Amino acid sequence: LLPLSSLEEVPRGKRTQEFSLRGWAARRRAALYFRTLLKGLPAPVRRRVMGELAVALGVEPHEDPHHLLPMLTWEELERMARSAVAIGSHGLTHEILTRLSASELTEQVSSSRRLLAERLGQVIRGFAYPNGRLGDFDQTTSAALRAVGYDYAMTFEPGLFASGEDPYTIP
Repeated sequence: LLPLSSLEEVPRGKRTQEFSLRGWAARRRAALYFRTLLKGLPAPVRRRVMGELAVALGVEPHEDPHHLLPMLTWEELERMARSAVAIGSHGLTHEILTRLSASELTEQVSSSRRLLAERLGQVIRGFAYPNGRLGDFDQTTSAALRAVGYDYAMTFEPGLFASGEDPYTIP
């Protein structure tokens, strides 16, 4: 059992959860549970809790819990970019952008764009909002994306998109 009782932001019924950590699949289930549980928290709180969990588990803390999940490698991204696939950004560390300060927001969207452009040798035009739900993007996030050079942004909201609509809220 990993106690989370000191974390008031987490609903009471979810402050204690039991996981088997035997095997990759079990550790992945635990990581997905905590990723979902904690991703809505402010970044400093999430980092503190992840650090506490790492200590409780006797493992090295890792800034980004996504390192446990399967992601594309740089080699795979480079091969896709050479095959005329447009690669877009998703932020540097998958923060919910509306929960960041202005400077953190700019750092997330500009650094991820710059890193991808440098590694892939192509202009990064598009952005997909982390989580992508209403409340995870707003006029401030759209303005930040526009200011650093993105041409459009995708949400995870259902809907249709017509010419002339806001290119920073594409469903």
